[in-house]
Amino acid sequence: VGMSIFAPPSGDYNDTTIRAARDLGYTPVMWSADTIDWRDQDVELILSRVRDKMDRGGILLIHPTAATLKALPQILDILEEKGLSVVPIGELLQKSADAREIR
Repeated sequence: VGMSIFAPPSGDYNDTTIRAARDLGYTPVMWSADTIDWRDQDVELILSRVRDKMDRGGILLIHPTAATLKALPQILDILEEKGLSVVPIGELLQKSADAREIR
């Protein structure tokens, strides 16, 4: 059984947004690290944001861009170097008190 996640577009939300998401069966979450790859197509800039912002229990926001695809192997290396693992968001929310579920 999967988990239905709602990440507010542009990180913009209010109580009404959260209530509507929950009423529809979604778990609202926010990311803790944004690569801003939708705007910045510079691989090194994307990688520096991952290095600077990712911590245990964090949620990394990435988009399906050419630069992100190119950076992905290095993103995974950075996470491994930090001792972090990539897990499904549902698993993170179940196990981590640091998860960014909007309350």
